Amino acid sequence: TKLTAVWGYGAEPADFDASFEGVRSTTPPPPPPHYSESVQHSIWLMGRAIIERHPEVAEVTMTLPNLHHWLADLSPFGQPNDREIFIATTEPHGLIEATVRRGE
Repeated sequence: TKLTAVWGYGAEPADFDASFEGVRSTTPPPPPPHYSESVQHSIWLMGRAIIERHPEVAEVTMTLPNLHHWLADLSPFGQPNDREIFIATTEPHGLIEATVRRGE
């Protein structure tokens, strides 16, 4: 999917470039063992990881479109498709957004 993230600083970082790269490298979600129940859960995992690893960040807002990819039907061509080829749709899709803020 696509991910758009915007974050605000609670304190000015010593090095904005290093902070930017650090926050950026914190996404996608932390590696296993994590299981994401939904896009909302993935946003929570990423946002929490950013807040925990980057004390200068006060909040992060993430937007992820709920894009659909359907399994291609290759049977008209006499070919199997064992979950290998998917088609990205252009139909309307949802937009999921959440903000994770640092606690008191």
